Amino acid sequence: MLDQKQIEILDQLYKCILKPDHWGDLMERINDDLNANGTNVFVGDRIFQELHNSWITTDMQTTFQGFMENGFVKYELPLGETLSRITPSPQFRLMPEIETEHNKLSEHKMDNGFIHDWLYQHHQIRHRYLSPLNHHPTHFDSICVSFQDRPEVEIERGIQRGNFYLPHIANLINVSRPFMLLQARFNGVLEVLDRLRLGVFLLSFDGESIEKNSAAENVLDQQDALFLDGKQILRFSDPDTQTGFTQAMAQLSAFEGGDVAQAKQRFLVPRASGKRNYLIELSPLLHDDMPLGVLMIVADPDEKTLVDTAHFGDLFGLTEAEQTVCQLLVEGHKAGDIADIRSTRVDTVRGQVKSILTKTETFQQTELIRLALSINIPVD
Repeated sequence: MLDQKQIEILDQLYKCILKPDHWGDLMERINDDLNANGTNVFVGDRIFQELHNSWITTDMQTTFQGFMENGFVKYELPLGETLSRITPSPQFRLMPEIETEHNKLSEHKMDNGFIHDWLYQHHQIRHRYLSPLNHHPTHFDSICVSFQDRPEVEIERGIQRGNFYLPHIANLINVSRPFMLLQARFNGVLEVLDRLRLGVFLLSFDGESIEKNSAAENVLDQQDALFLDGKQILRFSDPDTQTGFTQAMAQLSAFEGGDVAQAKQRFLVPRASGKRNYLIELSPLLHDDMPLGVLMIVADPDEKTLVDTAHFGDLFGLTEAEQTVCQLLVEGHKAGDIADIRSTRVDTVRGQVKSILTKTETFQQTELIRLALSINIPVD
């Protein structure tokens, strides 16, 4: 039967699936529960180098770089080829036992006496236990806990509690792996989406903002409809919108696979300034059909350069006046508005609109906008 501390740690663990930045705090709690003197998790990937990462508790952080330089890469990384054979499922074993088994299986022999001495000199570490978490031809994850000299019964108790957490930590990393890759590459994608002037948020299901691009920052800076609270949870000023958003997030969190396009949620968000509503689109982020979080895109119709028709003149033979009217049309203006902007008659504008639709082989304003988006990507 689980005790209260285990329940609380598991609750925190599964809330961390989309939040690798919180894994350090999680490791601290597990390290404390094991009464250990240092815990570190290593995530390695043979294909995606940007996924290489490690988390270590504060006990050893000050000298961890020295440990990496003096020991891990040279002396312990070879264990990646044999650890899953020595211990097929997650389970802690003493490092000397693992070294002995490794040397029986591998041509790359290990002698970690230097590392053991180094850890004792810097941290008084006497006992180290290692376990695989996930092993695949493309990736390898492991966890190590360390203890100073203490009664064997205390260490055994810590290892038993640690073994309980292992499958959950393995699952945390395995499920989070595609998201960590997405996050590692997200900044480059965000730069492209910035040029499209679309605000993009990566959200957890409770609405916490995990990543966002500059266009999303601009939307937040306007404080016109949505904002982040003190916990970085996305909120909407309009109560009805907030209710609809909460319901949409709940539906996406329950998505069980299938057509993602059908799962998307779209709604308009009224703005306190009275400007035209934001258009919000919510889509599930999936891994093996399991929802991990939500991608939210915010389009501002008052961003005049959102759709550009600069090349329509050359493509469709528009006159200079028709080109100007075409740009105003795709920005959402009606004939009367265009006549006022251009200081001309409404009938003149209607004639130009008719000519534009004929030349572009479209039949209405919405088709013209769709054409503009499909052949003239709105970038700077």
